[in-house]
Amino acid sequence: MRVFSNPVGAGSLWFDNLTTADGTPVAYDPQARAFLPSPPFCANREKIGCNWIAPKAGAFCRSCAMTALAPDPSIANAIPNWAQTEAAKRWALDNLGRWHWFRPEDPGAPPVFHLLAEGPTPVPMGHAEGVVTISVAEVDPILVTSRREALQEPYRTMIGHMRHEIAHMLWWRLSLREDFLDAFRSMFGDERVDYPAALQYHYENGPPPAWRQHYLTSYASAHPHSLCGHPPQRTIIRVSVDNRVGVDPVFFAKKSIQACPETRTGLFTEMGVQAVR
Repeated sequence: MRVFSNPVGAGSLWFDNLTTADGTPVAYDPQARAFLPSPPFCANREKIGCNWIAPKAGAFCRSCAMTALAPDPSIANAIPNWAQTEAAKRWALDNLGRWHWFRPEDPGAPPVFHLLAEGPTPVPMGHAEGVVTISVAEVDPILVTSRREALQEPYRTMIGHMRHEIAHMLWWRLSLREDFLDAFRSMFGDERVDYPAALQYHYENGPPPAWRQHYLTSYASAHPHSLCGHPPQRTIIRVSVDNRVGVDPVFFAKKSIQACPETRTGLFTEMGVQAVR
């Protein structure tokens, strides 16, 4: 958790703060990566507690503006679950912003989010052509614990879902480049292999015996798309082929390793990135 300076006095602020300790309203500016004491605040501030600034009065912040579909408020707990989901989204987007993804200087399209509440039928989460679909019910501790156990995914969290599906979206963006797919397939495998069938095989038969030597999780071994859905692997893809917004790829790899030390082994080791300190 990052600590920020208080713009109006002594003390510190945390990423999700709406006010200072003495009650002064503040909002987070993702471009400056600092808190400001004055509006315009996000239009969702009162509804779901969004603490980011907006470009003008009455507008949504950069993160909330990416949400095209919000959950049905008539479904139980939809609004509080949405609030927690948006908080996880802001965290994921702000971290990606450190490398200029989805900021004004990024020339590519941002993700579009469909954040849906679950009725009797679970919401299928995923990414398709720039649209990320997330079930806001996954912030419920009882539901997510049951799914962690059923799917053997101990690290299943809302921030994890955001990072995973946004990574798929970034892969899609990169795949539109002429120089990307051949390079990706030679390194990570052919993503055209049937994805649902690969996942079904994984859940029925488990990962390959030596998966720990090559992947961060067993799920990542199921299919090239499963692999690129993990941010450290997506980092490798970015380091390998994308430098469009003026970010030094070696610096990017170094920062990723510092932020996620376990990536010093596995795929990073195979690519020689472990030499970057």
